[in-house]
Amino acid sequence: MNLINKWFNHTENEVIDYRDEILNSFFVLCPRGLGCSTYRLFEAMASARCPVIISDDWVPIEEIDWEKCSVIVKESELETIPQILETKLDHALVMGKKAREAWGRYFLPANKYNSIVTKIMDLKESRPPRYDERIYHHEWSTRSFYKQNGWAIEQRLIRKVKKC
Repeated sequence: MNLINKWFNHTENEVIDYRDEILNSFFVLCPRGLGCSTYRLFEAMASARCPVIISDDWVPIEEIDWEKCSVIVKESELETIPQILETKLDHALVMGKKAREAWGRYFLPANKYNSIVTKIMDLKESRPPRYDERIYHHEWSTRSFYKQNGWAIEQRLIRKVKKC
């Protein structure tokens, strides 16, 4: 079995062990995945456990009070995690409960689509007067815009190589 299939095809015992590991923990480490976030964040929140978000580029959703329901650690500060969690141990169950509440409000499958549509409508309402999407679309499609934001293919490749 190749590695890709192994990621998504766990045995029943592996799934049970993973679930039990989360449920027997106060905190769940959520290091960034291939992007700046990870699905582990949502698994921790859904399980009413306090997620420890480990990412330099993660962008929090503004409506959620992340200080009350998670611990956020920069990738360069991994060695501080044990000390940080020790100071928050007395609050872990409350933080986990707040994480579950936030998950239910924003990410529960029955609610997430309403949250997404509301956010899109908020963005639409916040457009500047005389907004012309064609102007912005043209600007966003330029190579200089991609380079300025670090999205050019050579910039992304360099970042990938540096991570290896």
